Amino acid sequence: LTETGPIASSCPKGRGLHVLPHDVFVEAAGPSGEPVPKGGTGEILVTGGRNPYLPLLRFRTGDFGRIERGRCACGDAAPRIVDLLARPAALFRSDEGVVVNPIDLARALRPFPIVQHQFLQRKDRSCRLAVKLPPGPGRLDPSDLEKALRRFLGPGLDISVVFDPELGKGSRSWKVHSYLSELPLAPDRT
Repeated sequence: LTETGPIASSCPKGRGLHVLPHDVFVEAAGPSGEPVPKGGTGEILVTGGRNPYLPLLRFRTGDFGRIERGRCACGDAAPRIVDLLARPAALFRSDEGVVVNPIDLARALRPFPIVQHQFLQRKDRSCRLAVKLPPGPGRLDPSDLEKALRRFLGPGLDISVVFDPELGKGSRSWKVHSYLSELPLAPDRT
């Protein structure tokens, strides 16, 4: 996860994903945030993490699965995430068709004072970045954000930047998917 770093790794016996960090609590919750019964499937929530500036308390990941506790057949005693149904992957393409990872775009946006954002690349490769800024004085020039994105996406794509103080309003917990792509994961070979 962008917010925590790696959460789990594959079990060598194929029995799910072992939770890695000792300081992250992982649970599965129902639609209203209630814990699911033991062995039940729900949205994966994360509490803890190492970033003192981003404390996570029952952070909704958007991924679904079951949590199994107790020693695994491989011998690992860490909790496991099983039957994971993850969010769809989002990969982007530069103006030259090169694959661009969301992590690269996150690095490009990191220096800017952004509370929340959503980056969308459409089928025609045009891009839209919606940004929610922190309250208070100080403005951000949209051309600076566009320039940062172009380092990875190239000069030839149509990139629009909009400031949206209502970003996420109406969604559960005001959360938005930060990266969305209408492009197929496999390149078009035609």
